[in-house]
Amino acid sequence: FQEFVMTGWRANFFLRLVERLDRKPTFDPNTPNGLKGIVSQLQYDDDDDDDEVSTKHARFDITHEHCIPVGIFHGGCHGILMEQVSRPLAKRALNSDMVHLVSIGVTYCSGAKKSVDIVAELLDGTTTNSDNNTTTNEETTIRVELRRPESGQVVSEGILVWKKMTTSAE
Repeated sequence: FQEFVMTGWRANFFLRLVERLDRKPTFDPNTPNGLKGIVSQLQYDDDDDDDEVSTKHARFDITHEHCIPVGIFHGGCHGILMEQVSRPLAKRALNSDMVHLVSIGVTYCSGAKKSVDIVAELLDGTTTNSDNNTTTNEETTIRVELRRPESGQVVSEGILVWKKMTTSAE
């Protein structure tokens, strides 16, 4: 075990960093590059629109508004992208326009600064019985990876569980 002591320029750097983090965040959902900007800036791969496809691909270009003060893509934005890209897969897998996110678990592997490729993969959701009839489950699990476009390195991975919404009359 080695003790790390900050003195001199390291201590000043750390204090300036903490001061920056303590200021008003740069992410504002009401700005064009805020939450609405995240959804509108997603660039989907049109080849994924086939009903038989169990993956969804998209790209997102990161701007300053989507970053924490030190310039790395905000973790909350990771989750928003994962939710938005996996929702169409969940609707397709559960055969319903009314789905809701039950849980999301995100593992952060490294930072991103320019853009990310998003790959969502359906892990379960439909089953085929012995008569070759496809039945729809009430819940589905989707894995989403955010990757660096230039290297394919995984920036973060999420496991999302979606559930079909039912009405009380059913």
